[in-house]
Amino acid sequence: CLQLGSIRETAQHFLDVIHSEFVNQLDDGFDLCGYSYGVFVAYDMCLALQRAASNGKVSPFPPPKLIALDLCPVQNRADVAVVLAATQHMFNGDQKLSLLFSFLMTRISIQSQQLIQTVTGVARSLWERVVAELLIQRVGDPCLALNEVLFAVRSHVHKMQHTIHYSIGGDDMDGHRLKGDVLLIRADQPFAGNVAAKSESRHTVLYDYGFGEIISGKCIVRKLDGNHTTKNNVVYRIVRPLPPPHVIKNNMGSHVNPMAILNMGQLP
Repeated sequence: CLQLGSIRETAQHFLDVIHSEFVNQLDDGFDLCGYSYGVFVAYDMCLALQRAASNGKVSPFPPPKLIALDLCPVQNRADVAVVLAATQHMFNGDQKLSLLFSFLMTRISIQSQQLIQTVTGVARSLWERVVAELLIQRVGDPCLALNEVLFAVRSHVHKMQHTIHYSIGGDDMDGHRLKGDVLLIRADQPFAGNVAAKSESRHTVLYDYGFGEIISGKCIVRKLDGNHTTKNNVVYRIVRPLPPPHVIKNNMGSHVNPMAILNMGQLP
């Protein structure tokens, strides 16, 4: 997603890929399944197809079903707001520093002042690099490659900025709810970016993560043990081995359709 400027651009990119690369394999259509940030993209892909149909563009396929793995744009926006509110004052309102801090604090023990000292005197465009170097140094794992950690840092900042600026339901939400039902497979422990925010967000987590606000049908919820990234969590095991986008046969229903799974990685 580093080359794409928004969730809407990312959604259109993957729609183009699906229609150009898999058009001969789709038969009766496809369903869309997203994990974490990928839920934003899959949701917007469904909206884009819905908008195209309302504008008279005939699709050879029926509308896809949306399967959301442990995230909804509504709940995620609320969680991110809590995280930023808890950290931005530490950095005089600098959003980029807050996002870098949120990346680090889920992986190592670090104080805000340590991050400030790390980037002091460094060009803003190089902040991700020095954060990646700091993480490698603190973790002490010789298997960590700088280019891979740097990509992870940049991806985190980029995707978080995408979600912050995303207009839920499109620019004109009224009358543009996603039609139909959504299957939400969610973790038992609600997602939030840090321990302090987590305790606060527990009081505002809706059972359906807020999908009822942005769809016209019902949200079917299946709750599993674990949290957003626990390796023994069933949701995590489903999507972690899959690169984006991945097409698999859908055996969840009576019809066999390809399912495009968007595994964009978690939002730490």
